[in-house]
Amino acid sequence: MASNIETVVYEYFNTENGQFWEQNGNEVKVDLYEFMYRLVLRLNSINFISPRVYKNHVNELIKLYNQLDAEKILLNPILTNLKRWFSFKNEMEIVWDQWLQLLMPEIERCLEMMKNNIEPSDMDIAYELVKYSKEELEKRGQPFSPRLVAFLAYSSLFPAQVNTYTVAASMILEWIRHEHGDIGQGIKEEIDRLPPIGELTIEYLNSMEFTQACIHEVIRMRTDSQLSMRYAAEDIPLSNEKYIPNGNLVANPMTRAQDLFLNPEKFDPERHLPPREENKADLYRVLPFGRDDFMPSDQLQATLSNTLNYFPILAGRATEDEKGNVTIHLTNEGVLYTEAECSNQNLDYFIPRTFQDEGFDYEHINTSDLAVSVKTDCTGPCMSIQVTRLKCNSVILSISAFHCLVDAHSMGHFINAWASGKPSQMMPMLDKNFILFPTEQERQRISSLSRPKDCVFNRNIPPISGTPFIQVQQQRVISRVYFFSANELNNIKKEASKDVSKSADYISSYDALYAHMILVIAAATQTSLTDNIKILQSLNGRSRFISCCSQAVLNYFGSFPFWLYAEIPSDQEPTLASLAQLIHEMYSNQTEHSLREYNAYLMSGDGDINKNRADADIINRDFYCSSWRKGNIYGANFGNSGFPIYSGPTDHLYPRYFAMMDSYASDGSVNIILGLREQDYERMIQQNMLHKYR
Repeated sequence: MASNIETVVYEYFNTENGQFWEQNGNEVKVDLYEFMYRLVLRLNSINFISPRVYKNHVNELIKLYNQLDAEKILLNPILTNLKRWFSFKNEMEIVWDQWLQLLMPEIERCLEMMKNNIEPSDMDIAYELVKYSKEELEKRGQPFSPRLVAFLAYSSLFPAQVNTYTVAASMILEWIRHEHGDIGQGIKEEIDRLPPIGELTIEYLNSMEFTQACIHEVIRMRTDSQLSMRYAAEDIPLSNEKYIPNGNLVANPMTRAQDLFLNPEKFDPERHLPPREENKADLYRVLPFGRDDFMPSDQLQATLSNTLNYFPILAGRATEDEKGNVTIHLTNEGVLYTEAECSNQNLDYFIPRTFQDEGFDYEHINTSDLAVSVKTDCTGPCMSIQVTRLKCNSVILSISAFHCLVDAHSMGHFINAWASGKPSQMMPMLDKNFILFPTEQERQRISSLSRPKDCVFNRNIPPISGTPFIQVQQQRVISRVYFFSANELNNIKKEASKDVSKSADYISSYDALYAHMILVIAAATQTSLTDNIKILQSLNGRSRFISCCSQAVLNYFGSFPFWLYAEIPSDQEPTLASLAQLIHEMYSNQTEHSLREYNAYLMSGDGDINKNRADADIINRDFYCSSWRKGNIYGANFGNSGFPIYSGPTDHLYPRYFAMMDSYASDGSVNIILGLREQDYERMIQQNMLHKYR
């Protein structure tokens, strides 16, 4: 392999005929990670497939490898099987065929060698793959299949590729960073002693102890794999006279293991060398590899900066005119970003554990010390972010943004893009023209529009001096998170569907749970539901425009909730079923035409949007629910295994209205955050109505 490395590097960088210089010129700026990705693919093609493939087809191999996206293969089995069922040959199968054709000459060469009983004189990965495939298929009484060899070749490349290029690029960056210090000097001294081209050996590379320690430190802090596979060349002794027999693959955890390392955030190669050798403190907990579960600070900020390039609104600055119109200036000034260390508290301080099932007690989230300041006017920076790192290595990510700029759907889009560290596969759409009236005739009547049905805003009511928002702050509000299991939701939905009229096509879990919460809150607050009470909800209207526009509208980035309302009929006491049906019909009747009318009404007359006042009292008598569901925020992975354990709002300042959120379990269960005045909260607990369907 050492000679192969020399071959690739020499051919790629030779200044007279090297491919790198031909492709990029003598003065070039490159993305180091992208460059190392392609260089390491070249190395892996010669090491894990064959010199012939590298020599004749390396550029084609790089292209095919990128098309054979392992994540897409794993995440899209249903669609793939459907296409096979209907005999469609999907794009991935075509690429697999091309991959197979690229390898066929090597496969045929190896089969010919076996036929003539010729053993390779040196390590020949292609030969070993063909031999293994042939023997395994013969054991099962099946004919030889070149496709199995092609798959094994790809699957041997994949783990070799995934971390190698990251480590190589990070190693170069650390060398540059420490070039003028002891670390940089130590690396330089070992490299200066390298033997001439043609004499480099693996044994010599292994003798470069300080450079090796630097590589181990880079891997410890930067790699993405959760496990490392190692071949046991000899018996590995364990405790109690047990051992792992040689010839087996051993999976070791790759973890930061903070308690094993001194100053784990510091780049310190000496920790891997005698006499310290911190990585050997517990051989079965940690290799000299791995990193913590959450992105390190420099990577977190770098990926945030890159992600904001695709979400320029968030990095801009806002101004508000006298009519309430907010203008975003795309200044690229960035967001307010704070990193805090909470070195004396673990996660239990903020979210206590429940010892029965070792989960978390979300009903008692401690939001003190976590608040991100929220401005009351829409001016200045558009987003504030605080990253709080705890003693236990957990991280709390608090994000605040103007609601007039982003809704829960858009926030989920941004968070997932940031967590991935890559350009979003679903690029944000910033053009809102699809919501405007398409014809000039329709636009001319905007000034005279009347209030649409279901629109909670009324432009013709006077402002109220003593708002209920100010009054309620004089009373204590108890805010809690309540968990509804999938089974409990099914029971509520089943009950709500019993007496639904034929005009409703179906009742969703959302409809049923909202109806249930109305009955619970009404009983707790002693509210009569026959007293002209209003139900309010936010509708994410993006899907209504797919038929007249395209799927791209689902990626619209902005604030796109339509605040709907309906009045509970006062002629009879409502039931769970009647409330669920009312909620369902409120949003199911909306079309792109009604939503365009709604949007135009908010700008009608003189265009002063300060006149858009909610014709409801959501603090004292009416009901309002917002939904944070379906945002896939739990899929945001900021590190090795840094998936959220809780996502969404943690506190409500005002009583009665509430938010529905996905729960950590991916089974359709729901968390609800609800705030109630102290006396109403106590009454709800006494009535024991909240979970009556468990």
